Amino acid sequence: MTEEERLRRELEATTRALEETQRKLVACERRMVALLESTSDVILMLDASGSVTYVSPSVERVLGWKPSEVLGRPLPPPHPDDVAVADKTMRDVLGQPGLRVLGPPARARHAEGRWVVLEPVMMNLLHVPEVAALVMHARDVTERQRAEVEHAKLRAQVQHAQKLESLGVLAGGIAHDFNNLLVAMLGNVSLARMELETVSPVHDYLADCELAGQRAADLCRQMLAYSGRGRFVVEPIDLSALVEDTLHLLQVSLSKKAVLKLALAKDLPRIEAEGLQVRQVLLNLVTNASEAIEERSGVVTITTGAMECDRGYLRESYLDDDLPEGVYVYMEIADTGCGMDPGTREKIFDPFFTTKFPGRGLGLAAVLGIVRGHRGAVKVYSEPGRGSTLKVLFPAVPGLPAATTDRKGPNLPRSEGAVLVVDDEETVRATVRRLLEHEGFRVLTAADGRAGVEVYKEHAPDIALVILDMTMPHLDGSETYRELRRIKSDVRVILSSGYSEQEAVSKFAGKGLAGFLQKPFRVQELMTLVDEVLRGRTLT
Repeated sequence: MTEEERLRRELEATTRALEETQRKLVACERRMVALLESTSDVILMLDASGSVTYVSPSVERVLGWKPSEVLGRPLPPPHPDDVAVADKTMRDVLGQPGLRVLGPPARARHAEGRWVVLEPVMMNLLHVPEVAALVMHARDVTERQRAEVEHAKLRAQVQHAQKLESLGVLAGGIAHDFNNLLVAMLGNVSLARMELETVSPVHDYLADCELAGQRAADLCRQMLAYSGRGRFVVEPIDLSALVEDTLHLLQVSLSKKAVLKLALAKDLPRIEAEGLQVRQVLLNLVTNASEAIEERSGVVTITTGAMECDRGYLRESYLDDDLPEGVYVYMEIADTGCGMDPGTREKIFDPFFTTKFPGRGLGLAAVLGIVRGHRGAVKVYSEPGRGSTLKVLFPAVPGLPAATTDRKGPNLPRSEGAVLVVDDEETVRATVRRLLEHEGFRVLTAADGRAGVEVYKEHAPDIALVILDMTMPHLDGSETYRELRRIKSDVRVILSSGYSEQEAVSKFAGKGLAGFLQKPFRVQELMTLVDEVLRGRTLT
């Protein structure tokens, strides 16, 4: 082979190698372009001066900027609140060649003016001659961050609901047991006053005892309200009319520095609620608003109305126990007072929490419990120095009829038949027996449900009425009632409980329960109900 022939072959081989290399480079470049153009991340390259030397086409999808509007220019500044962390990340990367840094999320301005949250990964390749750039991958995490915030909010709501439930169970149990004790205390005080001579100075001491007992009963009712078990006498209510009827009490609750303004809607849908407790909500909120105004002059505004609430709106409220969408009637109390910071807003419904002085009672915790018991919700709006607004929502009941008045009738002779008292608390049994005997009734007693059934079997023809406790060993109230009806289907039973009527009677719906007696009760309440039942009144 001649030298010329050898050189020609080497040249051909070199040419083929170059062509193969060129083909591979083109293929590699096309793959790289395809990857860069298909990625959802924004990829940038910055030179040593901070100008953009390359940007992927995805910048238009993510930030709305055309690549030509970014090339050759410095990066647009991030959100003012993120400048410090962005500058620190850049200094860290520039300070060490080859360093790869995952930066904290930062907000970048979209071409439309809104902010997009980007999570950057940066690598310093300025020392590599073939690259000579800072390479940045920025991923849009706006939706992820929004989802994380929503998840954290939902988790906080669940934790708050669990705390309410735990404290509610505790409060309800304590209130129930205290109500049993108060039956004995108030009943025996009443008996003592009946037996005393009219002119006896002991009357004043007993009156003070009775007043203290009633205050203790009020506290128990607040505890039941906090537990969500506090609806007692439910009736149709016009919320605007209730506010107007309570106006004189509201004026007394306000400080002299505060002016009360009303914006009450007419012809509101009725709500199904316990009037006294809704008034308690109103008074507590107005008192709280008045105290927030402090020593400077201010305004407290009460607004009522109705609105359609969707799930998104209800989800942002306190007590979102998966409340149904629909029409809610609201009562809004706004003040121009000191307002609340986020930390205070998180605690205002905690029992005994106050920013004033200790010993204030359940306060807004009772408000929350009352609203909870009525399947409602509370919205809170407040900023430091800009006042507060609390909106209480109650589900509307369209077409609800007006409340009916109590029926009256003549008293029956109290010697007709015996009364059977079934209660596992000895002090309650003894007190009710004494009260009834003092009014001329013959009384039998039983210490639990099983014993009550046995006594009733033996004396059924002579027993005109049974007063039955709800919570007892062996057989509870509902089980005892079922057994009594097997003995005599038309047995007349008054259910007695330290819990609310709504909760206690729910197990007896449609079964002919004659009446409900809320513990603790006064002598007159007991005797009035007994007379009404003996006249033939039926509760359910």
